Amino acid sequence: MDHLAAYARGDEEHPLLSAGELGVRLRGSLRPSPVWAFRWDYRGRQPIYGTHPNAAMHLLYLLDATASSQSGRVAFGVGRFPAPSVVLLPVDGARLELRGQRAALTAFGGRRAISTSRKNIPIDTLLPAAGVETQLKAERGRIDLGAAAYEDQLTLGTSTSGSVEPYATWNGKVAATLWPIEGLTVGGRAVASPRVVYEFPTSEGYDWVVTATDLYDLVGWAQWAPWEHWRFGGDLLRQHALVESATAPELSPDFIDIRARAAWGPEGVGWFRAEAIRRLRVERTESRGRIQVDLNDLGPLFAGGRVELVDVSGANQPDDVGAIDRLYWNLGGGVRAQRLEFEAGLSFLERALYPVSSTEGDLLSTEPQASEDLALYVMEAQSVLYARGFFAARSWFLGVDLERNLRDAELRGFLQVGATWDARW
Repeated sequence: MDHLAAYARGDEEHPLLSAGELGVRLRGSLRPSPVWAFRWDYRGRQPIYGTHPNAAMHLLYLLDATASSQSGRVAFGVGRFPAPSVVLLPVDGARLELRGQRAALTAFGGRRAISTSRKNIPIDTLLPAAGVETQLKAERGRIDLGAAAYEDQLTLGTSTSGSVEPYATWNGKVAATLWPIEGLTVGGRAVASPRVVYEFPTSEGYDWVVTATDLYDLVGWAQWAPWEHWRFGGDLLRQHALVESATAPELSPDFIDIRARAAWGPEGVGWFRAEAIRRLRVERTESRGRIQVDLNDLGPLFAGGRVELVDVSGANQPDDVGAIDRLYWNLGGGVRAQRLEFEAGLSFLERALYPVSSTEGDLLSTEPQASEDLALYVMEAQSVLYARGFFAARSWFLGVDLERNLRDAELRGFLQVGATWDARW
């Protein structure tokens, strides 16, 4: 259970903007015998006060019963469960699981229970869903294959002007991982997911224009650990999207990422990480760099920091565009006891709000622009001073998070309380 409260300065009509909501998550499992198992997972958020409350959300993601054979090689389940799929696919139905030493297969069928737009599907609405996933394992490799076909309801448009559109679609994946020699891992993945959701920020308040997209990506990657405390890696990602609407052509979701990374973790200190990315888009090129330090092995003390730089250039843009180049850094530290942890720090973003937040004006301007800020949805688009504490006992926990926005004096508070219960017989 948690309580989220946020306060910000407004305008003359609403000098103080506020929102408060209560969140609840109920998750558990019960195994009365080696054969039977029951699981459940409910998540809800309910606005309880404020001038600008969020929408209520009450979603039951999991409620099923599973019967397994004594050997564990065969299992049959009924109820609501997250089906194997490229995208979120909660299903009311049945599933069959077959497990062997070198292979595994899962097949399912039923009706979609929650839409891609995170809305409950009415019980009298039938949106069929079915699919299969298989895994093949060898001593030095693994292959994963999966496909799902289903119907969905997509909430299109903005919060003030939208419609519900039913449609049928499918998704599939092929993935492979190899361990050719000790310390080296290579892999690849191809994913096709037609008619997924893509969101574009607008320049009119806090609304988002939502459209359906055919999304395809292809990725290859490698990781090498030649010595105990060293890690090297790289990957190549190609994302291609067919957007049905030209709502925001300047924010094309097509790109190619070329990434290299390295990490060094001296014993008794922590980890030092570096990463470089070259992102090639249709309309611009982005050079991204990151250096991160995590000092987590200093006894009861810990500290860390991160610096990220994004340099954007294009055919019709000067090499250094102040409105879209970004420098992000954070620095924090704290103390960790057996059950208590406290951390304080500063997170700072040096840039205009475009393009993560919504703006109006000239993209090529080197000056920060006035903006209808969408930072409520993009936490790293904010500059904040924060303090956090967390206490965990045997059967309950308590967390507190306080943040102050350095740009507009917005205050946010987050209180989380939870309990766990475990009984065996």
